[in-house]
Amino acid sequence: LKSNSTSYSTLLNDEFWKITNIEKYLTCFHYMIYTLFLFSSDIEEETQIDMIIGIVFTSMGIILDIWLLSKAYMLIRTKYGPKLQFQEIRYQMREYMAFKRLGKSTKQRVLKFYDISFNGEFYRKREINDMLQKQLKHEVATELNRE
Repeated sequence: LKSNSTSYSTLLNDEFWKITNIEKYLTCFHYMIYTLFLFSSDIEEETQIDMIIGIVFTSMGIILDIWLLSKAYMLIRTKYGPKLQFQEIRYQMREYMAFKRLGKSTKQRVLKFYDISFNGEFYRKREINDMLQKQLKHEVATELNRE
């Protein structure tokens, strides 16, 4: 399908409607891809092969963009994930201690211990319990049992 005009005038051309349905679909899909992703409505193709190659390369470019964005997201998540999880766990600990009405000094000691132990990053939940001193565990348990 040869055309020396813009895509819109090609679609209005009488010759366009004389071609097979598959060629019509291919041409329309080609124009849609280029209009959406290359911001160009002035497409001139020589053959069906040119259209197919254009569609394939544009699709590959879109897939590459998605892949690069996902890699960037994973990099950010890997870098900041433990810190965000640390903040979330710390917030939950504060809420839980407020709900259980622990004393202010006990709350401060638990949070200070948590802050010092994990340096603003959190990796495994089990580590908190394993690292707590027996005395601090006992104080928390005592205050919880007071209710």
